[in-house]
Amino acid sequence: MPITKKHTETYYQRHKKEMAAYRREYCKKNPEYRKAIHKNYVKTHREQVIATQKRWRIKHSVKISAYRREHVHGVTPEQFNNMILSANNCCQICKKPFGNNRATTPHIDHNHKTGEIRGLLCKFCNSGIGMFMENITIMETAIKYIEKRTHHTNLFLTDRTP
Repeated sequence: MPITKKHTETYYQRHKKEMAAYRREYCKKNPEYRKAIHKNYVKTHREQVIATQKRWRIKHSVKISAYRREHVHGVTPEQFNNMILSANNCCQICKKPFGNNRATTPHIDHNHKTGEIRGLLCKFCNSGIGMFMENITIMETAIKYIEKRTHHTNLFLTDRTP
């Protein structure tokens, strides 16, 4: 009897569990084979893999954030909630309330040299401190610059005549 596509599909359906168990065992015994299959799959299905990873990250974003906070900063979910309450649910610099989108989600501000946690900030305030390399002198110079330029800019705009 010649082997046809229908015959193969029927055989596979009848022995699906046994074949899957065999593949699992073979892959356990031959990790290099499994890695090669995975690498080839990712290579040939790149767009699908990226889309699947993106969906997973979106679906599990809360879990991912909690994991990072705990493993990077040593802050448990309970401690993080207490930090939010003690900050009155708002950024400790700009005082904007925390929310659920990336811009308004509370970010842990910490000293990059010592690792000491300073508090919770919004994305923009936390990024701003990072951009100024946590250097108070540079921040003070920036404040003076803005104060000086804001005054001159306003004069320039109001004194202009058409």
